[in-house]
Amino acid sequence: MQNEIRFTGSLLFQMPALRILLIDNNPQQLRPLIEALKEQGYRPTVAYDGSMGYARAVAVLPDVILLESQLPKMDGLTLARMLAANVQTEHIPLLFLSESASPEMRLAGLRAGAVDYIAKPFEPAEVIERIDIHTRLASRRAPAVERTAGDGAGHGDAKPGEAAVPQYEARKSARRGAYHHDDVLFSAIRRIVLEELEHPPSAAELAKSLGVSQHRLAAVIKAQTGASLFEFVRGKRMEKASRLLVRTGLSVTDIAAEVGYSSAANFTTAFRDYFGLTPTAYRKNRPSR
Repeated sequence: MQNEIRFTGSLLFQMPALRILLIDNNPQQLRPLIEALKEQGYRPTVAYDGSMGYARAVAVLPDVILLESQLPKMDGLTLARMLAANVQTEHIPLLFLSESASPEMRLAGLRAGAVDYIAKPFEPAEVIERIDIHTRLASRRAPAVERTAGDGAGHGDAKPGEAAVPQYEARKSARRGAYHHDDVLFSAIRRIVLEELEHPPSAAELAKSLGVSQHRLAAVIKAQTGASLFEFVRGKRMEKASRLLVRTGLSVTDIAAEVGYSSAANFTTAFRDYFGLTPTAYRKNRPSR
């Protein structure tokens, strides 16, 4: 698949090898895989922590990313969310290659944006086969507008050799536009908060997982929402509670538990402070839709 030979008219064109980014703080474990990847014509590169991995992914725009779930500076799940939140990297297949193989961790990895989850120890041949599968699937899912680089052969004004430009290279070039890191960071913050609304992380926990300072975390949330982390979390809890009140028949006690309140009384007080109505009055005034 890699180093594939294509003919365009009388020209012989060799496709560039796919770039594989491996993010792991124990690269010695990956040595057999790295050697196997090189033998198959891939171009592997390694990052040793989550922050370095994110920076390298944005800079290189690899074709596939393999990452450990337990990483220093930014854990693998948070890194996956950051990559999924960035328009430049959201299309890249993410495969967890991890020592944490519990069903809960596998599910968390897939929910964070990964397309596969492979437990260590692994067979390099199996990993390579899965890489091949996911790169083929990613190519098929690519929007038609991004495939025009390979469609020039049928046009009279196409120059010789133009049709041989690899589609994945065209896709990567199309995504190299300007972006703002704060937008990506806030998208990851929002995703984490919504996924963990019942038991949201503290500012210290959230900042540590994202590899930023608490001051930067607070500044990004303030700039994006005009609120503090506490106010942002409360707002999302109240939004969810109001939807559940209007669209479901759940009791106030059950809704309180759904949005992370320890008792119906505490939830009722918070809800009234936010909306000016008790949950029961809100439900009566907002017929279900």
